[in-house]
Parts: sequence; C-alpha cells; structure tokens
Amino acid sequence: MKKMLIVGITMSAAGTENSFLNFSRHIDFSEWKVDLLLAKREGDFLDLIPEQINVIDMGEDGELFVLSKDNSKGVINSFYQKRPFSMFKLFPTLLHMNFAKGKNKTYAKNNLWIRMMKEMPSLEKEYDLAIGYWGDRTMFYVVDKVKAKHKMAWMHFNFNSPPRSPKTYKKYIDKLDRIVAVSEECAKSITEAVPSAKEKVVVFENYIDSDRIRSLAAGESPFEEGEYNIVTVGRINYDKGYDVALPGVLKFLEEHKDASWHIIGDGSGSYYDEFMSKLNGSDCKDRVILHGVQKNPYIYIMYSDVYLQPSRNESQCMAVEETKVLGKAIIATRYQTADRQLDYGRLGIVCDFDSESIYKSLEEMKKNSKKREEFLCELKKYRPNENQNIEELLDF
Repeated sequence: MKKMLIVGITMSAAGTENSFLNFSRHIDFSEWKVDLLLAKREGDFLDLIPEQINVIDMGEDGELFVLSKDNSKGVINSFYQKRPFSMFKLFPTLLHMNFAKGKNKTYAKNNLWIRMMKEMPSLEKEYDLAIGYWGDRTMFYVVDKVKAKHKMAWMHFNFNSPPRSPKTYKKYIDKLDRIVAVSEECAKSITEAVPSAKEKVVVFENYIDSDRIRSLAAGESPFEEGEYNIVTVGRINYDKGYDVALPGVLKFLEEHKDASWHIIGDGSGSYYDEFMSKLNGSDCKDRVILHGVQKNPYIYIMYSDVYLQPSRNESQCMAVEETKVLGKAIIATRYQTADRQLDYGRLGIVCDFDSESIYKSLEEMKKNSKKREEFLCELKKYRPNENQNIEELLDF
C-alpha cells in the first residue's frame, strides 16, 4: 500500500478545510495509507475527517503556522527562546525586513517565516506522495522538511493577492512534481509570475458534494417568519471584505426594517475588533447577527432570501458554489473568479467592490422580482463539476 502525507494547518471551519474534507472523501483508501499532519490539532471540522486518515500534529512548532500580525510577538519570542542560536541565522533577514518598504516588506516577512520554518526538524518517515494542501506555508514545509518520492502543492489563492515574491516561489515550485490550482484564474496568476510552473500546473476545482449539501440543508428554518434574511458565510477577516460590506448593508437595513444580516463565521484580532466597533456604533447593530462557526451553514443558506459574498480575494469561493447547489439568490463582489462563478451575471449579481455597489445590488435583488426569478430559474439547471478524476491527479 502506498503512503501519502497531507500537510495542513488546523481544521477550523473555513474554505480550505472544507475543500480538504471533500477531497479526502474521494481518496481510495484501499490504495493509499494516509497521514494528515496538522500544525495544530484543533478546529470545528476535526471530527469530520474520515476515520481512515491518521491525524498527527507538529507539537509546539505548529504555532509558527498560525503566525499573524496579531500574535507575531508571542510566537517569535517563543521560537527564539527554544532556539536562541537561530537568532544569528535570522539576523540578516530581520535586518532586511526592518528597512524594506511596500511589497518588498511583504516579501521580507515571508522570507523570515521560511527561515524560521527551516529551523524546524524534518519528518523522519518517508512517503510515496506528500501534499501541501493548505497553500503557501504547507508547500514550503513539504519541500524543505518532508522526504517523499513525489511532492505536490494545492494553491487556493491568487498569486498577487497579497503580493508574493516570484523569485522565492520559483525555488519551491521547481522542486514540486505537480501544482494543483483550484481555478483557471488561480493557475494563470501562478504561471504569469513563475513561467517555469506552466508544465506543472493542473486545474482541479474544489469538489462540491451536492447530495451532502442538500441533505444538511433539509431542516427547519433558523429564522423568524416574515423576515428578509441576508446570509454571508466566512471568517471575519480582511480578504472577506466585511469592512467594505458593512456600510452598504447597514444602509439597506435602515431602509428595510424587516431585513437582517446573518454572518456565519468567527473572527479575532485587530480587523475583527475594528469591524465590531463600527457595527456597535450603528443603530442597526441588533439586525446584524453573528452566529459564529456553524458545522452546518447550509440550513442558513437554504432559508436565506439572498446570499452575499463581499470578498476582496477568492480563487474559487466554495460558499458561492454551495449556494448555487441550493439554488439561492446570490450577490458577489467582483473578486478574481466571481464573474465566471456566476456565469457573467446569468446566475446572480456581480457588483463592484464598494459599499454603494453592494447596497444597490441588495436593493435590486429585493425590488426586482422578475430578475430574481430569472436567477432562480437558471440556478435550478446548475450542476457542479463532479467528474474530476482524483486517481489521475495522484498518479505519477
């Protein structure tokens, strides 16, 4: 039996984790013995991992994979305390980061993370195939710290959002056997930045389990009768665009007293705090309901009047694909794949990424019943791509 390692970060209730779960249900476990290495063995989706998969974790070193601007001081100080002599190796990178500006500072921060990761011990076990499924950091780890006959990385992002260093990424991409991009737009962004990746990139869209989604959505409404409900699923962070959506939604709520905005997802850190501060200063704060993480967001989507996806960046938004399966009205801002996901306006409204456009789109969806019915009629015909061959993807 062949041995596969999949490297992840946590099993929080988010798009990449959901993508992994759908992917994992298609693995042939009679052919593959699978280890899932998580940076931290935690998250609301942890108990949804198939029982055939052996879950392991990185221990204390896993803290590095959840490094962000909100926890950076604590994580880096802890890292130095455990490896005091590594400071000498990291000093040139730290010096460069302190003087860099603009996108070069972003590059330098990424390089600092890579240098810190290189101080982690390598895995002793050898695999036939190792996959960095959670994007950048897991790709770096698979290349530098894992022994495997073949190595792959899953890319769930647009290469330029945020900016990434082509020089740094080329070093890692050149050591991979295959790069999986979740959309054509994602693949294009990678190959334009790193032309040598062109022969390695394959497009493999996220699996959408239609039957499972419909089954989970078949329950009683979580909403009060007579309400007009806007639903958004996604962690409250910068990429999801809640800061831009909030003024537009609040304006809509002020004019429609029967309407509420339901957010399915959690948040933390400075972005979340700022969002909550703006929300709490609004007269409509009681009609913006934060439900936190929900293992079954589909029941909320199913009984929504409109699904709103106000993202800055998405390579292939799973929540939008899942909403299409449920045949619900959709408004999405023009992130990288929004036009294609909504078939250039045939399956929903794609609006500009600004508060006023979001407000106007909400108004149009509520008042223009003819257009809304046209969307719903077209969505009934929608079928996700469920014919992708995972065996070919994993074959070398």
